[in-house]
Amino acid sequence: MRLATGVLSEILTSHAKDAPDRPALAFDEKQYSYGQIHNAATRLARTLQSAGLGDGRRIGLLLPNSADFLISLFGILNAGSCAVLLNPLLHPREVLAFAEDSEIAAICLTREQATRLSEGQHETSPPGVEHLLLFDGRGAEPKIERLVEPMETTSRHGICAGAGLSPERDAMTIYTSGTTGAPNRVVLSHG
Repeated sequence: MRLATGVLSEILTSHAKDAPDRPALAFDEKQYSYGQIHNAATRLARTLQSAGLGDGRRIGLLLPNSADFLISLFGILNAGSCAVLLNPLLHPREVLAFAEDSEIAAICLTREQATRLSEGQHETSPPGVEHLLLFDGRGAEPKIERLVEPMETTSRHGICAGAGLSPERDAMTIYTSGTTGAPNRVVLSHG
């Protein structure tokens, strides 16, 4: 198998083309091939773009380690969006602060996490969040709840596969642990 070069979202696409049936992930006694993960990520990317959530929009990723996490990560990247990685063990107050700081437009999470975030809050989602993408933890397509009407956007990148993405473009945002002070935002590019 050849090593993919270029933007981050092309890694999965390259492996899916070269070996679509090759196992890529084993989780909870189930195996997922490169082709299965790629197809699910492509469907999610199309869904995000259709909802106006592609083209550089920031999407929070608050899922536990699972196939849903990996599919969501590549779906976000393929949509031309920036994944904001949020630790599911964070206190809801920290999640809300990071979501506001990074200006996320949507967040991928489980229904249980959505309930936990809304406990003690007057709102059901972080400020500025337009959509919740709710995963059931069993590998099914996410249920999308629109919280507000999406901004009018048209993707410059067309539908999926990260076409036209620049290696310099934001791909992921992570937050440091803050062990020596306040957590810092770190932005990683596609290249």
